[in-house]
Amino acid sequence: MRHSAKITLLTMLFGMASLPSGVSAQGWLADRGATQGHGFQAGPLTLHMGFGAEFGYDNNVYLEDTNRQDSLLMRLTGHLRATTLQEEESNPLVTFNGGVNASFYHFFADSGRDNVGLGADVTAHFRPGSRVSFKLADHFTRTIRPFVDGLPNLRYARDNNTVDAELRFRSDSDVLRAFIGYRLDFDFFEDRGPGEFAYAGSLTHALRTGVYWAFLPNTGFVYEGQVERVNYGSQVGAGSLVSDAWRVRQELGLNGAITPAVSVTGMLGYSGGFFDQGADYGIGRDALTARLEGRFRPRDNVQLKVGYQRRFNQSFIGNFARHDRLYLGGQLMLGGVFMTGIDFAAARTVTGSALAADGTFLDPARGSRRAWRLTTDVYAEYRATQWLAVTLQLQYLADFTSFTFTTTSPLVDPNAAYSKFQAWLGLRVFY
Repeated sequence: MRHSAKITLLTMLFGMASLPSGVSAQGWLADRGATQGHGFQAGPLTLHMGFGAEFGYDNNVYLEDTNRQDSLLMRLTGHLRATTLQEEESNPLVTFNGGVNASFYHFFADSGRDNVGLGADVTAHFRPGSRVSFKLADHFTRTIRPFVDGLPNLRYARDNNTVDAELRFRSDSDVLRAFIGYRLDFDFFEDRGPGEFAYAGSLTHALRTGVYWAFLPNTGFVYEGQVERVNYGSQVGAGSLVSDAWRVRQELGLNGAITPAVSVTGMLGYSGGFFDQGADYGIGRDALTARLEGRFRPRDNVQLKVGYQRRFNQSFIGNFARHDRLYLGGQLMLGGVFMTGIDFAAARTVTGSALAADGTFLDPARGSRRAWRLTTDVYAEYRATQWLAVTLQLQYLADFTSFTFTTTSPLVDPNAAYSKFQAWLGLRVFY
């Protein structure tokens, strides 16, 4: 139980909605355009490959409030990607895009924490230029960064695999587009011992649909809807209450360009979660979701964005977490060889009733986990040649909360608050 309670950090602190992309994944791997050079031909495929070596520093490896453990780090990453030659055929029967990558992490302060993160994805789009097409995709990740201190033999490895199938429709003029799809998501924790993380593994089935109507050449109305069922595994040894649930999300809005230099996205919607155990969400104004983002391109080499998002995420504490997030970012390109950027976000997060597996409060003084979170990601890359680049990344994460885990077997650090700084400097080759 001592390790399980902080497992929420995986979803709530490193979720896609909460952090800049570079925080939750290796920066240049998260940007497909940055990983690909010219490539070389292998029949109908274009192959891209690369390798990166980085050295870094982490001042709070286990996200602790006190007794922090820091470490120098080394990360070695290789990737391979294959794509079809779409430009040679105006209406191909199928397009393909797939890749694999692996990142070896070495912790100089504790080599027993060394591990390998993995990623693989493949997408096939059948008859993409037709009025009716079919898209099939699979995405796998294995993340291994420690998220709480614990026993030396813990691997902290989390495997996630998502299969996505979509039937797509479009009008001859491409003014109207729609899809209906099914997604299967499998979440698995490799630490399966008593009081570890097995209880948080889940299987999620989702039905999705969407419509886009382009009433102007570069602007249109958007509708997205989703209904999903999540089922968790055995709750033996669970450190917090997680419950099977139905979740619903509906959003309607506008996306497109106002001028050649300004574009916006505005979405309003409803989100509901109905759990077999614990509190639900989805009643009144608390069910509202929203997104408003403005994107600006004052010059060809400058990109800026600012936005607000309110959404509900799955959480291993309280079953769900509501996020109200303000964010801004910018990117500058100089001479076609130097790129730098920054992403900043501030979020207010409130979970549902934070209960232990036996129904008692994890923190009797506070019914839910409430926090302010700040994230900052500064990055830069200099491309010395068409196949060689130097990379730099600085990251700061902070969680400000008074929530305290109260259990019969105390956590290494019962206080949920923390702050963390990381720095990476590396060299990568790509083709």
